[in-house]
Amino acid sequence: MVKIVLMVVVLAMATVADEADELYERNKELRRDVAALRTEVNALADECVRLEKTAETLTLTAELMDGRRRTLPKLVEDIVETVAEFETGVERAIVVPEGGKRSVVHRWLGDKVKPGSKYRFECMMKAADVKGCEHIKFGGFVGVTGGSTQWPSSSVGAGTFDWRKVSFDYLVPAGGRFTLLYGIESGYGKVWVKDVKVFRISESFR
Repeated sequence: MVKIVLMVVVLAMATVADEADELYERNKELRRDVAALRTEVNALADECVRLEKTAETLTLTAELMDGRRRTLPKLVEDIVETVAEFETGVERAIVVPEGGKRSVVHRWLGDKVKPGSKYRFECMMKAADVKGCEHIKFGGFVGVTGGSTQWPSSSVGAGTFDWRKVSFDYLVPAGGRFTLLYGIESGYGKVWVKDVKVFRISESFR
């Protein structure tokens, strides 16, 4: 009787193990399907943005052709709102000695920066004897679900310079998650950063 019970238990355990393996494989398949769907959704969202711009351009062209508009429109950018501010009124010094490791500030922007919208990232920056690199870092790290990582940035330069405004504009892709970066990524020297701001901007033809 005991042997029969043990056999039943062993068979039950084997069945459970087989079912667990099947569920595991099914879960892997579902994860792959979800990742593929996210990639398709992101591509469709980017295509929608492109089509909206195309529709606006076609509308303006039609207005020019039928006489409703007599001058060529200009692309105008407006600041809609300020979505984030850092180092406000504070001069943050970032120092890397020769032979030292990089020093870069990371600012995760979370849902403050939304896919499908365009943003302007700016700050005031000055530098003293920054060497060993082409540009001081002021840019972003953008992880894209189902896509390649993007690295938008401003061409800041290096060397020594007094306070000046540094900025770049960036349209966040579908599935994009933005982290703002500033400091010395390679090379060495001293950088000061203040009044870091992130604006959501809109574009329209007028």
